[in-house]
Amino acid sequence: HDGVYPFWNPAVFNGAPFLAALCPGIFYPPLLILLLDDFTLAYNLFNVFHYAFFTISVYALSRHFGVSIGASLCSAVTALFSEFFLSSIYFFLQIIWMPAVFLCFRKYAVDNKTGYLPGAAACIAFQLLCGPPESCIITLTLVYIHSVLVENQGKAFSKTLRLCGAVVLAVGLAAPQILSTLALLRKTQTVGHQYS
Repeated sequence: HDGVYPFWNPAVFNGAPFLAALCPGIFYPPLLILLLDDFTLAYNLFNVFHYAFFTISVYALSRHFGVSIGASLCSAVTALFSEFFLSSIYFFLQIIWMPAVFLCFRKYAVDNKTGYLPGAAACIAFQLLCGPPESCIITLTLVYIHSVLVENQGKAFSKTLRLCGAVVLAVGLAAPQILSTLALLRKTQTVGHQYS
């Protein structure tokens, strides 16, 4: 907010590697909302954006599966107020991107709409940027299992290649955060070996 690039935050735990932190990563685009001068307003807008995006994504995914408008609305509201979603403090931001990843990848790989490749890659990258990688791995595993095993239409190899392409593009988009974290891990290992 002060125009300083946050390599290190001296105010947390006697100093913390702010740039290399994964939860949420500094390069997570919705964090730009927090640059507003009124922090309370910015924080509320940040949360409203994520709740709205999640609800709309669940609705759009339901409609994509051919569910009626009423049932899709019910699905979106049920997902929004589910105990799993409301109680997931640690994975809150990553859960939000799960239905969007699923929807964009389905439109790209299953419906052969190649224009959705950037959307799928961006959603995967956002999920990578807003927390630890295990939630992204779970999302990609579920997308792969559903696309290849559940909807087996004899295109398993093609869908696998498409998912790998989306993941490679997503990792490229998230590279600044990933490289910062890997640099910190290497430095941590070097320091650890000096003291052991």
